[in-house]
Amino acid sequence: MVMGFQENGHITMERRNAKTGESEEREVTESVEKNWEVYPLFGEHK
Repeated sequence: MVMGFQENGHITMERRNAKTGESEEREVTESVEKNWEVYPLFGEHK
């Protein structure tokens, strides 16, 4: 299975049968806001 992830939460998945060559593709969007932390701008550290 091959999976592709984008920063905006878009996920693409492809599963391919090696014997028959048949492939199945799916796409989904998930919230990624919990995956990122807010960092201060460069030079604005405490």
